[in-house]
Amino acid sequence: MKKQKIKKCETRTTGVGRMSEEEMLKLVGKQKSTNHPRYRLARFKYAINLIDKKHNNVVLDIGCGLAPASYLLPEDNKIILVDNFSNVGLNSKNYPKKTKNIDLNKKLPFPDKYTDIVLALGVLEHIVNLHSLLDEIYRVLKKDGLFIGCVPNMCSLSARIKWFLGKLPRYSAEVVEADRDRHISDWTFKKVEAVLTQHGFQVETSDFGLWHGETLLIPKGFIKKTFTDRIFFKAWKK
Repeated sequence: MKKQKIKKCETRTTGVGRMSEEEMLKLVGKQKSTNHPRYRLARFKYAINLIDKKHNNVVLDIGCGLAPASYLLPEDNKIILVDNFSNVGLNSKNYPKKTKNIDLNKKLPFPDKYTDIVLALGVLEHIVNLHSLLDEIYRVLKKDGLFIGCVPNMCSLSARIKWFLGKLPRYSAEVVEADRDRHISDWTFKKVEAVLTQHGFQVETSDFGLWHGETLLIPKGFIKKTFTDRIFFKAWKK
């Protein structure tokens, strides 16, 4: 069988560096968001802790932004950073130098069964061709490869209060051509499980408690997970 070649737009690094807590908070704070940097950093840490084997992996960080999640991984990993520069309130000069601009609504430029881990943290809700991207993620993952991600929960406690008052929740899907940073799809825990299973993954969902701003109000395990604002998932390629 003819060996597949990796296209030139792939970026490979051996780790992307290490940072202190304060440096990480400054990095996270540079990217446009209505969420407090400390909350967002806690979100990235929780997602990375879902990875059991953290060493010597090929990791594809899609929709990486300023790559805060990748900085939390050990330096013996090979990190591939990709994003669509127009979508996250940044221009190409703000990204890590080796990040490549790739349209995530199209075919990913990587061979089959290439990567051990795919990260998609706060990404799926922005994707127009969602099912195509999920097929691509499945394709590039090795057997038993890991897909880690998170999406907003549209049935959270705060969202339910908004619905009750006849208002749209803060993170509800809204397609606005002039604002490409808006969400395209809404998610619930059941929807995450159903969609990922449909694409061949074995999936587990979890939460990291109820937050207000930078403060954790109710820790994980002390509140029903469907009331929390974020849905985390850990999915395996069968």
